[in-house]
Amino acid sequence: MNDYYIFDLKQDSKDEIIQKSIQIFTKNENVTIIILSDDEFVARINYGNCLQFLHILQNDKGNNDENYSYNCILDHNKLVAVEKNKNYKKRYDYTMTKNRWATLYKDNSYFIEYLKKHLDKKIVVTGEYALDVYYYIRKYGTNINIEIVNNDDFLQIGANYNECSVIDTNNMSIEIRKKLIGNNNYYRLSEICDLIEIEKFKNSYLDKYYDNFIFIEVPTTDKHLKLTKEEKKRMMSGRNYKSFLQDETSEMVALKKRFLGDYYNKQMIDDICFPATIMMVNGLLSQQSFVNNNFHVINGKRATTNCIPDSIKNVNFYGNCIVFGQMVDDFNTIPSYFQRKLNDNNLKINAVNYGIRSGNLIETIRNINYKGIFPSDLNIIFYVEEERELVEKIAIDKTYCLYKVFNDESLKDYFLDIPMHCNHIANRKISHYLFEITKEKLKCPLPLSNELIIPKYEKNLYEGNKYVSKYIEFLKQYSKSGVNGGIVMNCNPFTNGHLNLIKYASKDVDTLYVFVVQEDRSIFKFEDRLKMAKESCKSLKNVVVLPSGEFLGSAMLFPEYGSKSSDKNIKVDCLDDTEFFCKIVAPLLNIKCRFVGEEKSDMVTKHLNDELKSELPKYGIQLFEIPRFIDENGNVFSASYVRSLISENKLSQISTLVPKETLQIIQEGNYADIIQNHLSSTKKLSKVKRR
Repeated sequence: MNDYYIFDLKQDSKDEIIQKSIQIFTKNENVTIIILSDDEFVARINYGNCLQFLHILQNDKGNNDENYSYNCILDHNKLVAVEKNKNYKKRYDYTMTKNRWATLYKDNSYFIEYLKKHLDKKIVVTGEYALDVYYYIRKYGTNINIEIVNNDDFLQIGANYNECSVIDTNNMSIEIRKKLIGNNNYYRLSEICDLIEIEKFKNSYLDKYYDNFIFIEVPTTDKHLKLTKEEKKRMMSGRNYKSFLQDETSEMVALKKRFLGDYYNKQMIDDICFPATIMMVNGLLSQQSFVNNNFHVINGKRATTNCIPDSIKNVNFYGNCIVFGQMVDDFNTIPSYFQRKLNDNNLKINAVNYGIRSGNLIETIRNINYKGIFPSDLNIIFYVEEERELVEKIAIDKTYCLYKVFNDESLKDYFLDIPMHCNHIANRKISHYLFEITKEKLKCPLPLSNELIIPKYEKNLYEGNKYVSKYIEFLKQYSKSGVNGGIVMNCNPFTNGHLNLIKYASKDVDTLYVFVVQEDRSIFKFEDRLKMAKESCKSLKNVVVLPSGEFLGSAMLFPEYGSKSSDKNIKVDCLDDTEFFCKIVAPLLNIKCRFVGEEKSDMVTKHLNDELKSELPKYGIQLFEIPRFIDENGNVFSASYVRSLISENKLSQISTLVPKETLQIIQEGNYADIIQNHLSSTKKLSKVKRR
């Protein structure tokens, strides 16, 4: 699974982004880098397009403050053009990626339960991940009426969908959203997933462990802050902290000395200006492990100094830059100051820093939901002023605010650009305030049980699924006792290689079930492929030819099935397909053996065979991998070679390669023209190399 790194042009200079990106891609080509400007999307770059994009970025003389953005035009992940637009800002939700969807949501029922509870209209899905969401809903078998709409079509005819609930997986701009559909009917995929996390957090933690959480509000505007004219001017300037730190005018040097105090030195300034990178791993945002003279980040946690070896519980700090300690060394972060207060009061407790630069409350909740909490621990969660509405939605009835701390008259020049980028003096005052409001909780005895609490779910893709229920009833009428076997085939078309494999396998079992892939993603129509197999096998008395149904061998469970690839590094996900066969199909039909043809060149099929070797024994099913059968000339039977002969109207040459029943269907179905048109439309070579 790809890792994600995030840079912001408001915090990281162009040169820094270029240098860090090259370093990242040098170590790992399978990453994606998100470029933002003040949280606005600029570009998504990967190994295939990075050099061209970084070259454009390096030579761009535009002013980032003028709302410039880059519209990257990609073709199969290769950058083919970059358009620079002025005054165009599209809020790109980098927190919802395909990997996050696949890792956190597609294999459980949280998302579908939310749809059942909150969406009672027909659902229209649009955007980059529309197919993934569509298959997910089909997989979970609800009666939801769902349709996929192409992005371009949606932009043209979006008004026709005003009576539907629209799930947008691309996060269209607010302007387009308002033009096309009422706000009450429009949902971003990321919004729904965020709401799921909120419900999960409330149900799993707050109902039972409310006292384990304290919420701290961080002021981000001057509305309630007593600021000097100079502090207000800095807040309103639009400059980021790096701009101030790298400014060598006499006025700024004096400010930096007041701000950093005894920690003012070139090394400290350099370390602050080149902080740890944010990355996304397994769907969760985290800090990249990072070490320099003043910052130590290991496994997503910044180092807390003065920790004790024999602690009995933890105080976990969550939040953004203020928790991470963007402007201070390890010794002067809020958790480190808090640790020293714990030690001074002889409390055997450690403070843990889970702060994430540019993080937010939703990301904090998501991390807690998937990493869990211990009932003994206290969790202090920082959120910014703008997130107050979200806190109310979580149903937190008591929060604490840092206004009083920040308005302390002795606290001057404690920030350069915004209050959450505090210096060591502010951090010390905040930690003392936090200790005062938590010290009674810290003295509470340990709970009787202190096991890690994580919201659990059972991965059950099929319960109540109308398509599965229908298929189960269909299979029951073919169930036979004995030691039976199974083969899944696409039959595009059915060749003598398929027939020989079936004959071979049928000798070792009481009944052999042959499942012909029902989904129509092949050149030969399903009804013809099924007919070929049935007619060719009718003399084999213990062979039963059946359709595979909506699931087995489908794009819903195995998107790569039927595709060919020689790439040894290709990533194939066929576990759902394997589990469906083992949990649903095999028990109904007493299948104890599954047969596959040996595969050496096609990496998709080889990966499937390897997966079956690993998984089938867990369900008491044996796998038999049969060597490929050869024709009278010593060549391996190949459906792709048969298709190439058909496309050239060389039907006489295929009579020894396919059963007579297959040949008859080919002739009656005018498949020579169909294959020619297919090859032409997909711009493939008219002659397919024989495997």
